Amino acid sequence: MALGVLSRYSNFGILMLRFAAGFYLIVDGAPKVFEGPDTWVKIGNSLAVIGVKLAPELWGFLTVFSEFVCGFLMILGLKFRASCLLLFIISLIASIVKFNNARDFIYAPFIYQVTILFLSMAFIGAGDYSIDKDS
Repeated sequence: MALGVLSRYSNFGILMLRFAAGFYLIVDGAPKVFEGPDTWVKIGNSLAVIGVKLAPELWGFLTVFSEFVCGFLMILGLKFRASCLLLFIISLIASIVKFNNARDFIYAPFIYQVTILFLSMAFIGAGDYSIDKDS
């Protein structure tokens, strides 16, 4: 089969996926990190949907900082599976929040797809083109 030759480049495909997802996380997360406490509180307050009402600024900061840092780790292939699992948990909570918010429901399919992407990437691994071979 003509497309069978692509199987030789599966690690390159994983690298492209890592780079695209990591770049998106950096671009999406950087403004949230640098916007400061008002944004962090807003994000942290969304955790009330799952019953977390304590320290919204802290939870918001941890969320956006994790998104930002995991983007870099994903591109490099460092602690890849741990990063993907952390991002899976964050995006799963975001999915629950979006599902419970009727006006944001139209944007929910994207976060559902990202949630599945991070879980899938945790199973796939970083591939051969990564700094940390055991991630």
